[in-house]
Amino acid sequence: MPKINNIDLIKSFLSSSKNHLLINQVNEEIGLFYTYVIQYIALEHNINVYITDGMQDNYSNDLFGEIKLPVITTTSTNKVNDILTSTQKTIINTDYRNYKKFSDRKST
Repeated sequence: MPKINNIDLIKSFLSSSKNHLLINQVNEEIGLFYTYVIQYIALEHNINVYITDGMQDNYSNDLFGEIKLPVITTTSTNKVNDILTSTQKTIINTDYRNYKKFSDRKST
């Protein structure tokens, strides 16, 4: 079975009903690359992506049905755990330690 690459994984996540996508941000440059890829692919799917640190809850529903998808960059284990227990569709950029710890829960 061929291994899926991260860009294909992002594309399939944006069109799926899954709630969380956990991305291993190897370093800041790669994290920014994935953020830009997410924004580009989201435009194709008419999804409004916004970058946040996860401190604010901007998860309100839009009156006109606009889909808003937060991309959260954090290395806090507690914050990643809180995000993964929510039902909000979210993409999380995190470090390798948290990625390995929570990788079994990423596709919920």
